[in-house]
Amino acid sequence: MPTVDALGTMSKTLLTGPGINNFDVSIFKNIPLYKERARAQLRGEFYNFFNHTQFSSFDTTPRFAANGSPVNAQFRQYTAARDPRVMQLAVRVEF
Repeated sequence: MPTVDALGTMSKTLLTGPGINNFDVSIFKNIPLYKERARAQLRGEFYNFFNHTQFSSFDTTPRFAANGSPVNAQFRQYTAARDPRVMQLAVRVEF
């Protein structure tokens, strides 16, 4: 088994992924119906409201040719993104 010195001194957090910049918004309006006995509620829910692109992973695998030159052109490039804006509308009736 190799010793710690043989493995090197690189930090575990040398490569960190992108952060998350996510804002969820919910709005609603209550509307009285039928002599205040019932009411309707209009709801709107928005996930990732500002629709910021949020990358979720990047290529962390360097590959080299036999002569030592890099052959992975996508090293440290983003490879995936989280979901875009999602909207949900609903009507709720209480009586």
